[in-house]
Parts: sequence; C-alpha cells; structure tokens
Amino acid sequence: MRSIKTDLSKEELWEKEAKNFKASAAFQDKYINSEIDPKTLISDLKKRYKLWVREGLPLSNDALVAEYLASELPVTFVAALKKEANDLIRDGFDPKDARQSLKAFIGVRAHGIDIELKEFEERVVYLLKYDEKYPGYFKSLFTKTRALRPIEISTSEAHEIDTSGLKVTVFDEHLAKLRWLKWEIDSLSWFGTNLPGHKQFNPRNFYHRWKREEAIEAGIIQEIDRFNVKFPSLDGIKEELLRDKRKYYIFVFKMAQEKLPDRKNRDKYLGLMKDLIISDILEDSALVARLTSPDIEQRVVYYKMMYEDYVRHLPNAAGYRPEEIHGLMEVLGEFSRPVCEECVKVSTVNSNDLGRYTLRPAGFLGVFRGRAGIIDSTFNLNDGALFTHAMHEDTLFYLVRKGKELKGYVGLMWGLDDSGRKVLTVDVIQSSSLDGRELLMNLFAALDKLSRKNGGIGIALPEMMEVSFNFDNKNTICDMPIYREAIPIDITIMHKESWDSLMGVFGNDPWGKNTIENGKFELLVFQDSRILTQTGYRKGRAIADEVQPFKDIASDEAKRLFQVVENIPSFEWKYKKTGADPVRIASSDKYGPGLKGFIRSFKYLGGFRNWGLAFHAGNNSGKGDVFTYLEAVMRDIPEFSELRDRMIKEAELVPAGARLTDKVRRDLMVLGLVDGALIRLEDKAKAADQPVGPLA
Repeated sequence: MRSIKTDLSKEELWEKEAKNFKASAAFQDKYINSEIDPKTLISDLKKRYKLWVREGLPLSNDALVAEYLASELPVTFVAALKKEANDLIRDGFDPKDARQSLKAFIGVRAHGIDIELKEFEERVVYLLKYDEKYPGYFKSLFTKTRALRPIEISTSEAHEIDTSGLKVTVFDEHLAKLRWLKWEIDSLSWFGTNLPGHKQFNPRNFYHRWKREEAIEAGIIQEIDRFNVKFPSLDGIKEELLRDKRKYYIFVFKMAQEKLPDRKNRDKYLGLMKDLIISDILEDSALVARLTSPDIEQRVVYYKMMYEDYVRHLPNAAGYRPEEIHGLMEVLGEFSRPVCEECVKVSTVNSNDLGRYTLRPAGFLGVFRGRAGIIDSTFNLNDGALFTHAMHEDTLFYLVRKGKELKGYVGLMWGLDDSGRKVLTVDVIQSSSLDGRELLMNLFAALDKLSRKNGGIGIALPEMMEVSFNFDNKNTICDMPIYREAIPIDITIMHKESWDSLMGVFGNDPWGKNTIENGKFELLVFQDSRILTQTGYRKGRAIADEVQPFKDIASDEAKRLFQVVENIPSFEWKYKKTGADPVRIASSDKYGPGLKGFIRSFKYLGGFRNWGLAFHAGNNSGKGDVFTYLEAVMRDIPEFSELRDRMIKEAELVPAGARLTDKVRRDLMVLGLVDGALIRLEDKAKAADQPVGPLA
C-alpha cells in the first residue's frame, strides 16, 4: 500500500467536504491502494472533485460518490446521471426510494434551483404527508402540466437597472453589522451587552423559563406548579438553545414583547427584537449569498425583499404582526435607513437589447419555485407551507428563464366567476425581470390565450397586489391602462373542497397572501389587441363632452375665469415608505400651478401603488382626497356650480363602502371630467387673445 495522505491536503481539494471522497471504499481502492504514481492520482482526484462540485452534485452520499470515483469516464458518468435525474423530476419518482429521491434532488439542482439536500428532503416529507391522506396528489405534480407548452415572450423596450450611482461600501458595511448582530444573538453575548444585570434576561433565568415551558408543553407540570432544573454550564445552555435556532429566536422575541410596557428599557427590548429578526433572516444561506453577490443589482433586490418581506417572518412565527408592535417597524426602519436610501437611488433605463424570456410549465419544480433565481416565502415551512400549493389541481406555475438564467416564476390559479365561468387568475409575477409595459402586455396576451384555449374567459389580476407581489412590476402594472380600466370581478375557488383540505393539513397563509380566498380581482379586457376603456379617466372625459361646460361663456369671461383656477394655491403631497425619507409624489413645482397642475399630477399616478390614487381614494369617509379637494375648490367659484353638481352626482354612484378599485375609477373619472372642462375653458380663454376681422 502506498500512502499519499501527506500529499493530499484539504487545500488541494478546495473544500472540507472532500473527506467524503477519502472515506469511500472506491477512493481507498483506486487511490490509496493503487500503484500508480501519487501525483497522477492526486491530479485525477482533483479533476473529478472539481467537476462534481461544479455540477452542484451532493457529496453526502457515499454510494453515489463511490460509483463516480470508480467510473472510467467522469464526464460521461455525470452527464448520464443528470439525464436520469431530469427524467425523474419530469416523469415522476418514488420518494420512498432513497436512491431515486437523491437523483430527483440532483435534477432539481440541475435546473438552477438553489437548495440543499436537507431542504429538498424536508419538503418532500410535507408533500407525502398530504399524499398519504389524499392519495394521488404527489403523482399529479408530474402530470398536471404535460399538456402545457412553454410560453415565449419578448420586448423591444427592454429595461436595465442602473446602479452606477450607488455606494457599494454602504452595502458591505451594513452586511458586516448584520453579521455582528447575529453573532451576538447566537453566542448569547447579548445577555451582557443588551441587558446587563437584568433580572429576567440572564442565561440562568432564561434557561429555567425555557425548560419550564418545555415541561408544561409536555404535560409534566401545570402552570401553577413549582419547577426546579439542574443548570448546565454556559456552553451547555448555549448548545441546548441553539439546537433549534428558530425556536430560540421566537422564545426570546416573545419575552421581549412581554416586557415592552417597561418604558425604562423599551428601546433595548425593541433593539433585541430587531436583532432576533435579523439573526433569523441570516439563517437563510441562500439569501446571505445574494446579499454578498458581486452583482449589485442582486444585492439591491434582496435587501429590498429583506426589509419589505423577510422582517415579518419571525414576528409572524411568534404570533404577531410587526405593525401591531408599537415602535418595531420604526426601529427596523431607522436601522435599515442607510442601505434603503441607497436602494431608492436605483433607476431603470431603456436598453437596446431585445428582451427574450421563456416561461416553462413547472410540475414538480413548482414546489421549489421560492428558490427559482429568487428567494421568497413560498419556500418556508412555517408560513402555511405555501410550496405545497403546487399539488392542488387548480394551480399552475411557470418558471421564468432569460437564456439559461432562472429569473423567478409566474403563479396562476383557475377560479370561477359568479356565472360559473372559468377564469385564470394571475396570483403573482414573482420576477424582477418581467417588468416594462410592453413585456407585461405581451405576457398578459399570452396568458389570456392560454386561458381561452383551456376553456376560460380570460385572465384576472388581484385587486390589491401589494401583498403577493414582491417586485416593482406591481407598480408598472398598476399604471397600465389595461389594468386601470379592467372590470372588477369576484372569483371563487374552483375545487374548493380539495383546497380546504390542503389548508386543513398545512394551515392558511398567516399573511393573507392567498389572493384566491380574498376573491377580489380585475378582469383584463382585450379586443383586436386594443384595450376597451369604458371607465375611469376616459369616462370622465366623455361626460365632459356630453355636458359641454362653459359652452355659452364669453371669451373674455373665460380668460378671467381660467386665470382664477390657475391662481389656486400650490400643493405638495408626500408618501413615506419604511426605511426611507418621505418621497414627494405630486407638487405644483413639478406639474405646474393651479387646478390644471393638480389634474395633471394625479391623472398619471393612477393604479394602486402606495403613493398612487389608492393611497388617497379611501380617505375623507370614503369620498377620497381627490374628490374632496376638487369639490372644495369649485365650491368657491360660482361659474363651476353646474360642473360641480355633475361631478357630485357621478361620484355618489360609488358609495363609501365600495371596492377600492371602484373608488380609484371614481377618482380617475372625476379627474377626467374636470380636465375635459378645463380644456374647453382654456380654448375659450385663448380665443380672447386672437385677432378679429380680415387680419385674422
């Protein structure tokens, strides 16, 4: 036997996981016991190891590694393995067969899904949990999309993210702070730094309460019973607490929340809760990898997701909505301010490159959509196990690719309208790349075609997209005429019995993200590739044409009156988003003075963005800010009485308790009506300055 251990260091094998290679029987036979020159053996082993790791294949299965090491042609072996793995996730595999399950994991990884073997196995266990109760649902993952073809979409107005003005050092410094806070929480040093000398927040008292709660849960003692515990060393306490970090974080979070009435230490408790939230977030290695990406665009996207979405995960798991804990969102906002201020500097610029995307129907891969080039809550285990929705017969998921890169997914679900007709609902477009009006319009047209081909009447998007949509495409959609002028529609679940059984096993989404259960949607209307615009702003303009305000007014009087409305005081409306300074969304400085400037400002806001019309539509007892402002302005100008009366009459058709979409359309109608009147008034006013007679 020839030993080469001294020649084969961990550094040469690049990764500590190489010990699996050295421990395998195949390694012993081929490398340790071989009479071949050690340098040749080491070179061969390094090449094999590098290929295996590059392909993302698991090192944890000794039998598979042994086969690989024993193979004569490593490249051929890997190619055959990946083909077999792809066949298994396409056609189906036996999840109880460990070998098939491992190869299925390889197939999932080969498609670009960023998960570990442990995560894969945990989610398959969840799927089987439901399948054992309702047989056939696991197999349906491999059959439900067989009749579906990929969808190809493109755009000539592709967008690129401009990050040239960002300070990368801010992101690096912030990540260093995040890691330091996590170290303090996981090392238990926070006991001394955050709350030194605290009677309750010290390791021994904390451990006693921890063990007491466990005993109560196990039925060993009652709430009123005394409880004694044998205390281990500080390292022992730490080891026991960190066996289940999520449980540890939740436990401390609840304790801190209980102590918030103590005003003396309130800021410290809120700071501790913030640190626990961050520690929990950084447990997600895939997210951390994105936060350290050399691609600054990726960092921006995932920091935004972190502070707009992920910060809610731990409070939610502890049974709280973060907004309900007074001061928590403010603390998180202040902490995240430096990096959030950089994120808002990002701008979108037009690109000359043609954007081409392929949407491939995802059967089994739909389970892992939360890691399809993105990171979202559908992958979590403690939020209603949303990944299991892929098994339901009404759901459809398409993974989005641009070239070979995964760019997220599109989530769809079949529902029924009040007449029992099928409607394909677009639950979410979870991709930062699918943005831009032309691209989204092409996507909607393709999905509308898919719906009609399968017996549907078209596609519908949620009335409110703030909850389920994580990316800025929700803002683009809300400003698109096809969405603003869509038809409000109530949709119910098509196969409600099986949906209820799925929810019964895994629980409802605690954030209320199941838009199909809310049932409020907007049906997009297509005709000859043009949008039917029967409501909103254009309806208001049509009413102005019908009423013909200022028809009989003299030109000189029109000029005087137009000057009156132009001299209406200036305005400035702002919106404050978490972690950032207030944003000025409309003002006289930007859009011009007077009533005309006001109309121009809000005409183009539209939609349901946080700083769009929806932000104002429900105020003033449901009358909305826009209507209230215009009604007050016209009240002081007698010549506007007829127009004001007609505006009030039309606005009253939308009661205070109406849907938000109807209120937004009301505001757009009001804007269109007044805008149409002002255009007529301005035309009359200009006529007063025109020369009269032969010289004209």
